[in-house]
Amino acid sequence: MPAWWQTYACYAGLAKKVLIANHLGFVADRVFSLPAHESSVPLAWLGLVCYTFHVYYDFSGYSDMAIGLGRFFGFHFPENFNQPYRAQSVTEFWRRWHITLSRWFRDFLWFPLGQSVPGVEVAGVTSLVLIIYSAIVLSTVGFNPFIYFRF
Repeated sequence: MPAWWQTYACYAGLAKKVLIANHLGFVADRVFSLPAHESSVPLAWLGLVCYTFHVYYDFSGYSDMAIGLGRFFGFHFPENFNQPYRAQSVTEFWRRWHITLSRWFRDFLWFPLGQSVPGVEVAGVTSLVLIIYSAIVLSTVGFNPFIYFRF
């Protein structure tokens, strides 16, 4: 990659975060904080769309900044998002969204739990639940979701 790329990645990520994600988040917060009698279906959809793109541009912006800064110091991080909202299926969406997190779950949880080894009998449901709980903890940085999703 050209030498100027890391600077571009840093500024592009900052622009995604500050110019796009923060404004979309502000709109979503305002819509979702309205009392029910002041809300409408189109307004709720506006809030949903703004929140959806807020999350994407927030994560994508931070990832771009981290990739660019890493390049300044000689690290080579892979791309983390590959236009997930252009996906044609849920499976393709997941492969395009937060690529490095998916790889981490595959390499450090799914494979070690024996899911990739033929002939090894491991409770698939238990492995899947462990991965989902790990994703919740890593995404929310806390254990509050466990209160709501107990078995």
